[in-house]
Amino acid sequence: TPAYFRSYGSLDGVMAYKQKLADAVKNLPVEGNTRYEQLKSIHDYICSYTYYDIGSPFASSAVGALVEPGAVCEAYAEGFKLICDSLDIPCVLVVGNFSDQSDEAHMWNYVQMEDGKWYAVDLTWDDLDGSGGQEVKYQYFLKGADTFLTAHTPSGELGYTTFTYPELAESAYVPETTLVGDVNHDGKVNTADLVYCTKTVLAVHKPVYSCDVDNDGTTDAFDLVYLRKILLGLI
Repeated sequence: TPAYFRSYGSLDGVMAYKQKLADAVKNLPVEGNTRYEQLKSIHDYICSYTYYDIGSPFASSAVGALVEPGAVCEAYAEGFKLICDSLDIPCVLVVGNFSDQSDEAHMWNYVQMEDGKWYAVDLTWDDLDGSGGQEVKYQYFLKGADTFLTAHTPSGELGYTTFTYPELAESAYVPETTLVGDVNHDGKVNTADLVYCTKTVLAVHKPVYSCDVDNDGTTDAFDLVYLRKILLGLI
């Protein structure tokens, strides 16, 4: 027998939250003229507005991402898709990373850019905050198969439903307006880029972004020197 989710309390509550969600989608302050800028704006807004909380009343609903903070991956992905749909940006939900041991799975998005290729976005893993934090990263924003699929395994089957996902681009999307030295694509060149590339050169972590700032085909100490000159205004 169909029934409303217990967090709504009543059918009137369902309809009230339906309107709140519609209003949130309509009024979300999406900034930027290019698709890249708009997607980054949506990404940053949702990651800053909500936080990961498996115990939230609306954790598995877009309501948890856009109306009342507290979300899990399903809410992040569904909220992101609703905004993309409102802007006519092609976007799909992707499920995967199934674990038989924990009986858990994961959800993220694929979006299509102006070049016709599809790129992956995982807001859940880019949101590092807790209920009082505001840290957002871009490690899983508009990524290609070469890096994204090392930690994500899409599944075309969910219950009795079969999905066919778009083919993911081989490598990450690089906006034409990327600033030289803006390694993490956050719209500015700062010490965060230098710290990241220093760790890459020292092999402290597996690189997610290219630190070949001087475009010589390799990532080395010359890139760090180049970045320092940019930060000091010498280039």
